[in-house]
Amino acid sequence: MDEKTRKEMGEIAGLVSTTWKGLALTAGVTAGFFEKLSPTEPRTAKQISDLLNFDIKKVEMWLYFAVSNSFVEQTPDGYTLTSLGSFFASSSPVKDLFGMIQITSYYMNAALNSSETFKEKLSLEALTEGKVSRNYQPKVSDNLSASLIDNLKQNDLGETDTLMDIGTGNGSFLRIIHNAMPKMSLTGIDTNLFSIELGRKENNRLGISDKIQLLIGDAREDLGDYKDGSFDWITCINVFHFYPVDEREQLVRELIRIAKKGVFTTEAILEMAPMMSSANSLMAILWNDFSGFFRQAEVDEIDKMVTKNFSNCKITKTPIVQGGGHLVAILKK
Repeated sequence: MDEKTRKEMGEIAGLVSTTWKGLALTAGVTAGFFEKLSPTEPRTAKQISDLLNFDIKKVEMWLYFAVSNSFVEQTPDGYTLTSLGSFFASSSPVKDLFGMIQITSYYMNAALNSSETFKEKLSLEALTEGKVSRNYQPKVSDNLSASLIDNLKQNDLGETDTLMDIGTGNGSFLRIIHNAMPKMSLTGIDTNLFSIELGRKENNRLGISDKIQLLIGDAREDLGDYKDGSFDWITCINVFHFYPVDEREQLVRELIRIAKKGVFTTEAILEMAPMMSSANSLMAILWNDFSGFFRQAEVDEIDKMVTKNFSNCKITKTPIVQGGGHLVAILKK
């Protein structure tokens, strides 16, 4: 065996080991182990097994894995979460990272069904008849978006300003904004009737329907109906990679036109982090309407367009999603 082959075999073995580790970790997150473990109060394998109604032998095997990888610490009184393990619980101090962990289970299912999900007009979302979108937003999108609120508040959002969220889903991002800035008047549009109805019911339950209006609407067809400066602020979070590549520049123009004070968008960029190429290929088999993450050249062209055509606007960018993209603020001077 030559040196090149030996090196490649080592790389493949390392890749397989990392993949298995990720699968075992995802199994633990999905099963709820990290929710039943605490950094301060030890629990025995028997207690965890009873709480989750699991086979204790399987629980012990998973705990051995978790201890071996420093996610869990074994003490004389039982098992506790380490600081590393705390990132995998819903109380994680880093919400965007927790959202990335949550999406792994969706990627796994899309990959396991890849003989179908790679086909034209098929995806895990299509195969499950829409079930993916029902749980995806609270598990993934909301965690990816939660960390953006502090960034928004740093850009002079007035407490009585108006804001419209494009591609709002069930409006959960707007509810996060409402909790932070309860006097703002908020509107969200989305093409998914099921999501909008779900969001309206939640708003009614919380007694905030007068603060958050959720509407059926398509960014490609309906934004032209809004007058210039219809809202103080526009948010368009995790939307562009579901939008046709050749229409993204025009969408930016429309967002700027409708906003009186500024626009906040997100851009996931393929070249920004090694994980992005993997995520791009997996998103394509997860969603039917996924059109791809930005290429850096596309982002550069849009930035040039904004600078050239909107002299009253200033672009600022903040890294998000663990270095895989930006929160883009287009602020009117």
